[in-house]
Amino acid sequence: MTQNVNTVQQDQPNQVSAFRLWVQRIWIDNCEEHLTYNENPYTISEYWNKNKWFLKRLYKDYKGK
Repeated sequence: MTQNVNTVQQDQPNQVSAFRLWVQRIWIDNCEEHLTYNENPYTISEYWNKNKWFLKRLYKDYKGK
């Protein structure tokens, strides 16, 4: 007996990486800072596109400590 082709099996549920959670926390802090000064905050994708290399370097330093 064969399985239905449309059946999707996952061994483990999708898990969010520690890096992604860390970036999201940094972005939320940035949004709060912008709102403090009555500025429009960036969306998460805008923030990522503008700061991805900085965030990667900052995370490496964060994990190294």
